[in-house]
Formats: sequence, C-alpha cells, structure tokens
Amino acid sequence: MRSFEEAFSEVYDLIFPPRPQQQAMLAELADRVPVARWLEVACGTGKHALFLARRGMRVTALELDPLMVRRARRAAGRAGLAIDFRQADMTHPESYRDLEGRFGGASCLGNSLAYAVRPGDLELTLEWVGRCLVPGGLFLIQGVNFDLVQGEHTFPAIPVPGVGLVFSRRYEQLAGDLLAFHLELTPTGGGLPRRARHVIRPLSLANLERALGQAGLRVEARWGDFDRRPWTDRAPATVVLATR
Repeated sequence: MRSFEEAFSEVYDLIFPPRPQQQAMLAELADRVPVARWLEVACGTGKHALFLARRGMRVTALELDPLMVRRARRAAGRAGLAIDFRQADMTHPESYRDLEGRFGGASCLGNSLAYAVRPGDLELTLEWVGRCLVPGGLFLIQGVNFDLVQGEHTFPAIPVPGVGLVFSRRYEQLAGDLLAFHLELTPTGGGLPRRARHVIRPLSLANLERALGQAGLRVEARWGDFDRRPWTDRAPATVVLATR
C-alpha cells in the first residue's frame, strides 16, 4: 500500500485548490515588487510558483518533501515554465546561501511556518527570507489563526473530488506549546486509512509580528483571510504582509 505521503502529494491540489482571492493578492503583489523575482518558501506542489511564473516572474521555490518537489517539477515541465524548484529545508541557512538580495517578493503560505518547531527556527527562517529580499521587497505569509484554534481541535472533513477519499485532520495538545497534527486519508468505500503525524508549533499573530520585527521586516498589513477582511482573534486565517 502506498504511504500517506505518496497519496497526499497526488491529491493535495484537489484538497486545497488555488483560491481566486489568493491568486488575486499574489498577482497584485507581483505587480508591486521592485524586482520581478519571487521566492516561494515551502512551495508544496508548486501551484503558486506556476501561477507567478505565468505572470512573468522568475521564481525560485523551496520545499522539503521530495515527492512534492517531483510533482512541482513535472507540472512546470508540462506548462513549459522555467522554475527553480529546490528540495530544501526552510529552517536551514544553507538553503538560502546563494539567494541573498535577489528577490522582489517572497511568500510562505499554507501554515508552513508552524513547522518551524525547534527553538529559534522561526526567527532564523524569517531572517533568511528577509535577507533574500531587495530593499522594499514584500513578504506574504498565511497560516491558521492559532489565536482562534487553540489546543485540541478537529477540522471539518474534506471529500476529495473524484478519487473516493476523505481528508481529515486534527490537533492534539502535547507537552509545552507543541501540537501533534494528525492527518488521514480514508477510502469512502471502505479500506484501511493512510495516516501521518507531524509536530507543529502554533503561531499567534503577536509572536509572528515579533519575529518579523526581529528579522528587520516591517508589518505593512494583517488580514483575516485573502478577502482582506480585518484580522480578529475570530478570523478564519492569519494573513500578514511584511516589507523589507
């Protein structure tokens, strides 16, 4: 039987398809940046990298999961787009060594910063992304609103269109401020589910803004989702735009 990671990489874009409001914000920011180069951190299957490349941006995209990188490269090849996809850990300085001062924009979407678990990982990641931006460069971040979602939490199940699977996820409180993130793909017609467990660190808006300030980045805007609703502790997401 295929692993959870193999199955998940194949259906990820069906579970989390590109959102029009998300793409509209990326397009607007791409038109604002001082240099037409974009760094995507934790790019997953590369859907945002492909979108930006189609708009004429020169994109470098980092992703730790080799299965996701493989799918992203195949998608770029089919689309005839030259995107520099790299298998790399966003928390390691070595991932950024040849990228300093080259990008007008950067993004880290999909709650990826919650995976910066070890002490100092978040601050180091933001510092190095900031170093990769030119002065005036923009950095867009999106994640779960952990000011709303705290401790034990179960998200609504998501049927995966056309493949006979249901995607489920929940948080389990661990010692300290860490969470176990349980993910499951269950066949709708019966059969064994595929499961994975990750450890994440919930990230409040206050802690994110503090870490951005330490990295020399200024928060330009904060929203409760990509529709630009005001951020509150009841908003469905945390979306932050920072500037170098």
